Amino acid sequence: MALPFGTGFSPLLGEPRIGVGNPIPTTTVTAATLTTGGGARTATAAELLGGLFVLNVDDAQTLTLPTAALLNAAIPAAAAGATVEFMVINTGDATLTVAVGTGGSLVVGNSKSTVATVAANASKRFLVRVTGVLNAGDSSDAYTVYSDGSTAASVA
Repeated sequence: MALPFGTGFSPLLGEPRIGVGNPIPTTTVTAATLTTGGGARTATAAELLGGLFVLNVDDAQTLTLPTAALLNAAIPAAAAGATVEFMVINTGDATLTVAVGTGGSLVVGNSKSTVATVAANASKRFLVRVTGVLNAGDSSDAYTVYSDGSTAASVA
């Protein structure tokens, strides 16, 4: 006997069933070791959309996020208000600085800043909100990055 609602629908919840025709989101890990010899690193838009950076920061280094233009080009049908979440895990013994690319702004806690830090052996979650899309009528490509507290005692 065929189900009256089809195979991808749950009549009790009125919603599609998880795993039946609905893709489960995946996370792409970007792993790297940042040392003085390797220098600062600029993340690509694809890496940021992957959602997870696992970085071994041996010497204090900077991870710079992509420009707003590159990020907007990588987001399908980018529009103001679109959000992307990513996490940075610092497995090293030095502090990592996260800086925004051209067109980006950063809000850490209650203040605007241009950098955020992730302490050694700590992690921090970030949310990027698109605030302007040039080809959608806005004056420029732009985004704002919000970060919550670090999992370690040192918070920036």
